Amino acid sequence: MKLNFGFSRSRCAKLLAFIPALVATMLLSNYAAAKSNYPLFLSKIKAAEQHKSKPDSALYYLKQAQVLAQADSNLRKVAELSYKIGKAFYLTSNFRQAVPFLEKSAAINFQIKDTSNYGWTLHFQALNLKYWGHYRDALQKVQLANKVFTSINESSGIAHAQMVEVYIYEAWGQVDKIEATCREALGRFEELKNESGEAYCLLAFGNFHLANNSNDSAKVYYDKALALFTKIDDTYGKALTRRDLARYSTAINNPGSALANMNISLTLLNECQNRRGISEVEMLLGDYYLKQGKYSQAIYHLEKGQQIAISIELAEDMVKNYKLLSIAYEKMGNKEKALKCFQAFSTLKDSIFNAEKHLQLADLQTKYATEKKEQQIAIQKIQLEKSEAEVSRQRLFIGFLTIGLLLFGALSFVIYRLYKIKRRDNELLAKQKREIENKNKQITDSINYAKRIQNAVLPAHSEIAKHFPESFVLFKPKDIVSGDFFYFTEVDGTIVVAAADCTGHGVPGAFMSMLGSALIKEILISEKIDKPSTTLERMRVKAKEALHQSSYQSDAKDGMEMALCFYNAATRELQYAGAGNPLYQIRDGELIETKATRCPIGIHIKEFPFENHLVETQPGDNIYLFSDGFADQMGGLKGDKVKIKEFKNQLIQCSHLPLEKQREMLDNFLTTWMTGYDQTDDILVIGFRIP
Repeated sequence: MKLNFGFSRSRCAKLLAFIPALVATMLLSNYAAAKSNYPLFLSKIKAAEQHKSKPDSALYYLKQAQVLAQADSNLRKVAELSYKIGKAFYLTSNFRQAVPFLEKSAAINFQIKDTSNYGWTLHFQALNLKYWGHYRDALQKVQLANKVFTSINESSGIAHAQMVEVYIYEAWGQVDKIEATCREALGRFEELKNESGEAYCLLAFGNFHLANNSNDSAKVYYDKALALFTKIDDTYGKALTRRDLARYSTAINNPGSALANMNISLTLLNECQNRRGISEVEMLLGDYYLKQGKYSQAIYHLEKGQQIAISIELAEDMVKNYKLLSIAYEKMGNKEKALKCFQAFSTLKDSIFNAEKHLQLADLQTKYATEKKEQQIAIQKIQLEKSEAEVSRQRLFIGFLTIGLLLFGALSFVIYRLYKIKRRDNELLAKQKREIENKNKQITDSINYAKRIQNAVLPAHSEIAKHFPESFVLFKPKDIVSGDFFYFTEVDGTIVVAAADCTGHGVPGAFMSMLGSALIKEILISEKIDKPSTTLERMRVKAKEALHQSSYQSDAKDGMEMALCFYNAATRELQYAGAGNPLYQIRDGELIETKATRCPIGIHIKEFPFENHLVETQPGDNIYLFSDGFADQMGGLKGDKVKIKEFKNQLIQCSHLPLEKQREMLDNFLTTWMTGYDQTDDILVIGFRIP
């Protein structure tokens, strides 16, 4: 049995059309049991079919059909019909009307021991209570449903129950309980290939990050959820995502985007006739206009949302809305209405508070009585067992005492010998541990000192900023020292920028990076080269000489990949050559890639000449040089690599921002992506904007 979370108008119509056909089939199979009611029953089914485009009217006739169906002696069919009618009430936000039908279905399924359908009915009861705002009762129902599904190992049911728990925690503001439950549900939905469930999990993750002020991460999940809802044409899911994108836009102070998303959400909710959702978004619109100082528009939307909330008894929504209405009327100068709304707010808030306290007290009293009775039974059981054990203990005591005395002497000798051996071994282990710790400290100190040397060789960002005020360097070694390095200098009016990725990382990679820094510095200073391609050719020759590489088959394959730029500030002429690493240029949100020569600096099976590229630039162009470390980092929901496509997407999304802000966004993306995973490679990204 599979349940979708979102429903479009077409799905509602199909459901309402399906229920009468189901009931007709049920009663035809048991015609003899309800022969006298059969013609009347058919007339009710026909009336429901004629009103299927009007859910409230269709439900009226379905309820009458349900009464007639009581004559059917097949309890399983009666339970199924009650479930379908309760579900139809839920879809039209008639939460109170849904309750008795779902309760009847649950009671019959429990009676006939239909475990799976009993679990699904409990799940839908929880969903109905949650959207009605009865979170406490909803949590009890869904936790019971989870136990039922777990007892029969029904993975789909467990995942759906977990998601209802997430919704309840989200509504209650218990953010700390959301992530683990939602992650487990997402894993189950992915195994089941249930794209609807996956989309709602992604939406919940977005809300989790938004509640934790991780706005960029929230946007990533919202975009993924919206794409998936669009793919499966889930109108309700798209409406919820647009609602939450409006909340995200409000958080980043983008009121225009917030208003657009709320209006789209409201259109979609009207399409699927979800009154709870319409009420919520109308109230959000009212709050939006209130903050904008447009009080008449705020009152219009708040009153509209409040009417719906009152009609479907959304007590907590009514409390919040009365408070907002009181503020709006006061701003409009209508003191009388402001006072009435505030009095309604206070009265309703107190009644909800007192009711909740009453329920908590009743729970405590019940729990106390139950625990007290259990304690009395446990004490009686312990006393009985104690009496029986006392007799047996006396019989065994004498025998054990005799044997114990004999063993004591032998055991004492053995323990003493073992103690001496263990003490000697511990002293030896402690000595070895101290020696290992000392050696490790010496090694770590040496590597940290090497890091200081490597950092001293690398150019300071202030040197780059002299020529490119808008620039950044994102440099994150995997270990203490790095196999990636960057280089920056000015030679006779030409600005040289390089990003390199050497073979390996850690200490071996650091040796190669020091060699690379030395080679490029020597070549640029001593040989006066005016092309980056020629520089790479000379570096290849000198690297092979330094590493004594003469044969690809026999020698080590150490080397490096590099992206190298020569920029003339006077003419804005940019020359580029690449050994394996490309150059990205972003202009007006469009990424232009200049490909590198597919050959490293060092020995290679087939050595191609490095190609020189003349890149046309304009003021405001963003230029990026990088190693492959960013794209190769593992993480995300499925433990995948970031990949080049996502790296490009991140650069495009942040390209309009100041360069230092771009570095922060890229770093934050990596931190979120790598949560729970170790860094797999050195990371280097250099960005600068053409002045």
